[in-house]
Amino acid sequence: HRAGTERLRLQADLTNLQPGRLDRHRLPAETLRLAASGDARNPDTGSLDTLSVRLGSPDEPAGTVLGSGRWVLAGSGAARRLDLSLSSTLQALQPARLDPRAPALQVSGPLTLTYSHPLDASAADARHATLHTDLRGRFDTAGLPEVRLLLQAQATPRRLDLERLLARSGNARLDAGGHVARDDAQRWQVRLHSELDDFDPALWWPGETRPVWQQGPHRLDSRLDGALQIPGERP
Repeated sequence: HRAGTERLRLQADLTNLQPGRLDRHRLPAETLRLAASGDARNPDTGSLDTLSVRLGSPDEPAGTVLGSGRWVLAGSGAARRLDLSLSSTLQALQPARLDPRAPALQVSGPLTLTYSHPLDASAADARHATLHTDLRGRFDTAGLPEVRLLLQAQATPRRLDLERLLARSGNARLDAGGHVARDDAQRWQVRLHSELDDFDPALWWPGETRPVWQQGPHRLDSRLDGALQIPGERP
């Protein structure tokens, strides 16, 4: 093929010879495989054709991440930016095998990420990221209802929006949202609202040392709607 019509390809196949849990200061991923491609005639766009990550270790497999993505250089002049997107699926994710302080459950579902990065340093505040996931599965403890974990969030250098956080198992649920924002005077504005119904935090975050309060079971019901302003640093 002529150079101007060649498809550019990149492939990587990595193996971690000593995978392990995060609490042991190791990387809880066994293999990483990816394939990316682009068109020499249009170098401003490209695609992540394949992403495959096998989590955990041979003795304690913790799930798989499968995905694909895209990058685009868009805009012109001072508005020039790099847009990244990733669409993935988490399969049989077991967080407690990544770190024992995480919940002992197994969930699967989609995870999407986007990121926009301006190339002009003067436009750094225009950086923007989004995250969305909706996972379903079950706790390792027998007899508990199906689990749903939903997270929608977006962030800029000046603001973090928790659009929705939902953790549900049967009638037990945590449903929360809010934002943290910084104004021109470097003051932080915090707004949070949440609802707890029949919720047992020890199931969702057991911790490592298992203090008395985490041994439960607990049943929490509450409503919270709060706002906080934190002054900026004095010159």
